[in-house]
Amino acid sequence: MPLPTKTSHSGVLDALPAVGTQLTENLRLPTGIEPLKDCSALQVKARPEKRQLISVVNTLSSVDVVMFLQRLSSDDLCQLQQFGRDLKLHDLKSRDEHALLVERLAQSFYLVQSKGILTVNCIGPDTWRGVIKNQDAIKKESYSNLPEAQRQSLRGNVHSVARNLAALPPEALGIIEELRGFAPRGRTWVDPASSLADHIAKRAVERNHDAWRFRKKLEGDSHDDSFKSVAELEPRMRLFAGLMGLGTFQMLREAGLEVITSLVRLGDEILKRGDLDIGRIRDDVQTKRLVIGVPFRDGSQVHVSPDCMAYFRDYHHGLWLTNRTLSWLLPSDLHQPQGRPEHVPIERLEPSIANKTCIHIIALATSLAEDARQDSQVWRDLRATAAPGNPFGLAPGLFNERGESV
Repeated sequence: MPLPTKTSHSGVLDALPAVGTQLTENLRLPTGIEPLKDCSALQVKARPEKRQLISVVNTLSSVDVVMFLQRLSSDDLCQLQQFGRDLKLHDLKSRDEHALLVERLAQSFYLVQSKGILTVNCIGPDTWRGVIKNQDAIKKESYSNLPEAQRQSLRGNVHSVARNLAALPPEALGIIEELRGFAPRGRTWVDPASSLADHIAKRAVERNHDAWRFRKKLEGDSHDDSFKSVAELEPRMRLFAGLMGLGTFQMLREAGLEVITSLVRLGDEILKRGDLDIGRIRDDVQTKRLVIGVPFRDGSQVHVSPDCMAYFRDYHHGLWLTNRTLSWLLPSDLHQPQGRPEHVPIERLEPSIANKTCIHIIALATSLAEDARQDSQVWRDLRATAAPGNPFGLAPGLFNERGESV
């Protein structure tokens, strides 16, 4: 199978948080509480007031807002920009003309902000957990059942995003347009918080962390955190692990059920045989352009297609870049380290470094297979909410060392 030549978008993803915060800086919480524009004064060790977390929630939601906008049709995006221009001119007639668009976006922004609330309530620093008691985070309340005052507040958020969108500089609008080029038309997409109940979110995060720990074992890389559960991590690392877990869950849902099934089959073979040739795996990381599977001690191998692995490698590295950048917009005691050599788009990495993300995908496949065997709630939720079919046209399936379908 030929190696993929598709252009990476991890560099574009890395630019998302800064653009997103320009769009979300004035949003209210779904409860209608007024926003604060600065989160730098927050301290992880101090229990904050509810209002103090608004800017944190909006910052965490900023990436999802941009990703949502890039999935709008060209007509909807143009309407939203024009609506923002009209609002700046106090054109009241425009509100009636765009009422249906506003109502549709208000529902999605409710889900987007609820993901930020879920993050703070479930996997944020201990003193921040449970501070925000919005209805969606507690009861999974649907938008249609919210009190009218809360829905009106969410419509106001659409107005705010529209104004900010209309005021974005050309380079920021260019980021959204570049992202639109990576989203094939006709694909199915689900809102990032549409099914993440608290217990499922926690388990999805733990699953991704389990995969990271298995990856470290395969790489032979000792790390203190590889012996800890998510709950045992220090606050900044727990939040980062949480963001990576939620983002990875969304990555899988978007890839489609056929591709997820291929990963599960790979993981199931690893669990079933249990005789991985770890020495060869480590050699492959150093010598191959793209690691696509695992060798066993008897000389056999199972792997997924190159384009499938390259897609997940690229997306996951982009997610890592995005969440590191996102952390630098949060209070300073939640920052990730800066200046690491890996903090560049995937196409600029040496293959031996990029292949470590491939090892993470293999470890994630094993973690998913464990959930599938148990028919866990996380697995059922993933299977039920994933995009149907194969929206990216990747080559699904499992293959042996000769490239034959298994």
